[in-house]
Amino acid sequence: GRQKRSDSLTKDVVEDEDDEDDYEHPQLPETVFVNKTGSYEVESIFKEKFPKGIPDGLYCIRKSGSKCGQVFVVWDQPENKVRNYRIFEMGSKVYLDAELKFTDLGSLVEFYCKNTLPNHDRLRLQLPFGYTPPSR
Repeated sequence: GRQKRSDSLTKDVVEDEDDEDDYEHPQLPETVFVNKTGSYEVESIFKEKFPKGIPDGLYCIRKSGSKCGQVFVVWDQPENKVRNYRIFEMGSKVYLDAELKFTDLGSLVEFYCKNTLPNHDRLRLQLPFGYTPPSR
């Protein structure tokens, strides 16, 4: 079987099918993956974390409740609600929109930090949930 390795750097050992995703993207801190399946649950943890108002473009990745796979949950500030984007996987590619496929989640996130999300005129990924930028 698999041996759990715990070193002093990682708080939790995350069991994952493939270990190719060990490199880190600044837009994908571990905290961005939340162990929730409902968008209402995510909305409540967003509200808990930001009682004075949730910043536009705050996002996390949750497990899909009905299908296997993952879902981006993005806060739409002007509409005051969360928007869900299913993350599709085909072969080794990931995508939200079939027109634009990416080699990994990090590249997808990077793209949607700079470009608007599918079927939206202004919403972008802006702040990964739980990430505190290093103070300069």
